[in-house]
Amino acid sequence: MRLEEYETLCSKLHCRKDVYLLSGVSSSLRDTESISYNYETLYAIYSQRYQTEVTAVARDAMKELCFLSTLYDSGQHLLDISERLNIAPCITVRRLLEYKNFGKKQISRFLRNPHEISDDRLRQEVIACIEQDEHYGPFADRMRQVQGLDYEHILYQNLEILDIPFETETALRCKGLFKTPDVLLHLPVKVGTNVINWIDSKAKFGDEYYLRRDYNDSISSYVGRYGSGMVIYWFGFLEDIDVPMLHDQGVVLSSSFPKNIRLV
Repeated sequence: MRLEEYETLCSKLHCRKDVYLLSGVSSSLRDTESISYNYETLYAIYSQRYQTEVTAVARDAMKELCFLSTLYDSGQHLLDISERLNIAPCITVRRLLEYKNFGKKQISRFLRNPHEISDDRLRQEVIACIEQDEHYGPFADRMRQVQGLDYEHILYQNLEILDIPFETETALRCKGLFKTPDVLLHLPVKVGTNVINWIDSKAKFGDEYYLRRDYNDSISSYVGRYGSGMVIYWFGFLEDIDVPMLHDQGVVLSSSFPKNIRLV
């Protein structure tokens, strides 16, 4: 996807309802707009954009922790405070508990198991925040984890169908290897003219933030350790921005399992 096209989409994706409309899940736009994007791609763009913006707002809100606490102590519900300050519900919970001197590990435990909170009002409001927060918190984390595993299995199945031998990241970690891709091929394959030694699966949209972060965190080290490889961003990626991932000749990007893959 080109940057101009991406920015146009972002300007139309203000809430989850817009994702339904533009993907055609809702029929109200089918007769007035050409539907060319699937739901998963649009939701990934919307969700990642939302997380980036809300995280930035949350950093600024650190200066207003006293105000946040004052609102809560005056009787306002945490969900209302979240909406008022434009902070994700679970981040609002974290900020309040941090201000009240709870440790980070204890806060994480409360978000995973809110029934451990002894204060009745706080417990009920934290539960409500967890239930309403589709981007942060334990439910959202679990959904992202499950989605990531689902797409890894899709990758495995495609390789198995073609009888291409490989080892998974789990198997490689059991051997004591560090910084491992999702799949290390026993024999290199070719995709077009590109030699592929490994494949990494990303159940996300490759926007500028993730293209930079993924390259710095892991992809560049895979190239150094295992040679050239492929990264599959299953929900698409930006193809015309100035980031190291797109300039590295040892990295091939794709938005699907390649059809022209063959053993060398």
